[in-house]
Amino acid sequence: MIVSGTIKNSNDSMDFEVYLEVEDISEDAMTIDESTRLIINAINQKYRTTFPKSSMLNPVRVNKSIDKTKDISNRSGWYASDLKIDKGDSLSDNLLKVSNVLEAKYCKQNEALLLHQVVKRDDETYTIIFHKYQF
Repeated sequence: MIVSGTIKNSNDSMDFEVYLEVEDISEDAMTIDESTRLIINAINQKYRTTFPKSSMLNPVRVNKSIDKTKDISNRSGWYASDLKIDKGDSLSDNLLKVSNVLEAKYCKQNEALLLHQVVKRDDETYTIIFHKYQF
């Protein structure tokens, strides 16, 4: 999910938008302290900041993200024949091509803005995260 808002403490404040690898941060899923800690850790990691755990988050907006290529391809009508993979290209280059095709197909058919982010986990593992913004 995508969480955005403003973080404040006595010395500093900033707007943020971070991706959390959880499906739910409501009080049904975890305590407020746990969700706040998750968000602040993600902010500090992404923006290389040092906001303390006592920082205030206000307001916080949550957007669900689509993070499975199969889900996107099913919704977008994307087929492998739409994409030309070059064997000489690196894995990250080919992932970028896949992401661009999926974005274009999905946006055209659903009147939504779909942005992707390729996250390198290690030398052989990548994750494509899709963020959907409905018009």
